Amino acid sequence: MTKKYIELQNEQGEKQKFHQPAFIKGSVARKGMRIGKKASKLQNPEGLDDNFEDEFLDELYNFVANDLYDGQFTAQEFEDGLDVHEVMNVAMEQLASVMGDDEGKTKK
Repeated sequence: MTKKYIELQNEQGEKQKFHQPAFIKGSVARKGMRIGKKASKLQNPEGLDDNFEDEFLDELYNFVANDLYDGQFTAQEFEDGLDVHEVMNVAMEQLASVMGDDEGKTKK
């Protein structure tokens, strides 16, 4: 399995690389699948609560920070450490990494 990592920019403008742990519990895949189901609801947003998007993004970013990267950075540091044009793509790539999609690294 290729090691996954993310490069985040800190408040001083410096890039820092974070690697996923060598071992991530299998139960993380179950949690990732639940988040993936919620992501699919965004394709057809009619009838969703007004807060759905914010709650989904909070859950997704916390999942990446705490479950995939074992708290090496916070959800806020993840969100603010990526460019606005990249953050969703990177988050979804990281989510896909626990569902058997192992195409290598994610570098942003």
